[in-house]
Amino acid sequence: MVNYEILIIYDPTLTQETLEERISNFKKWVEELSGKVENVEDKGIEKLTYEINKTTQGHFILINFNLDPLKVEELRKEIKLDETVWRYMIKKNDEVKV
Repeated sequence: MVNYEILIIYDPTLTQETLEERISNFKKWVEELSGKVENVEDKGIEKLTYEINKTTQGHFILINFNLDPLKVEELRKEIKLDETVWRYMIKKNDEVKV
């Protein structure tokens, strides 16, 4: 298992209930791939560097999770099917926790 973090930018017009449902779906996808979500941090609505869908703001969510590197592509496929995800970035988290 490798530590990863993903920053997801969601549509800022989503209700809190819908946003929580989307995060729950992400957790479910990771668990179905035999991974584990370690931490979810809601960064809130922030200004975007450039417009996406004629909007200058997005709802940022940062999630730390563990997953087999061979299964990351399957996770990407699931994320791409979610129409409320505007952008996302997955990166290895090489940070050593003390």
